[in-house]
Amino acid sequence: MRLLHIPKIVFDSSHYIPGYDGKCGNVHGHSWSVVDLCLGVVDDLNEQGISVDFGDIKHYFEEEWDHKLFVPTPDHVCWCEHYNLLLMDPEQIKPLEHTTCEYIADVIAIDLLAHPGISYVCFQLFEGASESSGGVSVVVEIEEDEE
Repeated sequence: MRLLHIPKIVFDSSHYIPGYDGKCGNVHGHSWSVVDLCLGVVDDLNEQGISVDFGDIKHYFEEEWDHKLFVPTPDHVCWCEHYNLLLMDPEQIKPLEHTTCEYIADVIAIDLLAHPGISYVCFQLFEGASESSGGVSVVVEIEEDEE
């Protein structure tokens, strides 16, 4: 196994945490940063000499996480029924069981681990553009079950 290191991927999205007594209880946006993304990749290379294409990883973040509104699943139907009032494309609403930094990091890790050729994922997710933003960060490490 080799490690593919991607220093930083940034995406911009909004979220809220229902029932939270503070600013996170209201819809607000962040530049989220995935820092020091390390992917354990198989030793098999394709015809171009690539095991995992960085373009595929970047595309995953652009399609699944960039410019989305993270909505807790109990509220998802309500948001979708009224999206015209919000002038939002319903495709930009991403339902999640929870909308916390911790849960989002777990979902990203599990999604990346499901990508062909990846057997290990480790990164730090910042709820903010960088380490200096003063926001929350979570470190996630997950490895494919070996049977």
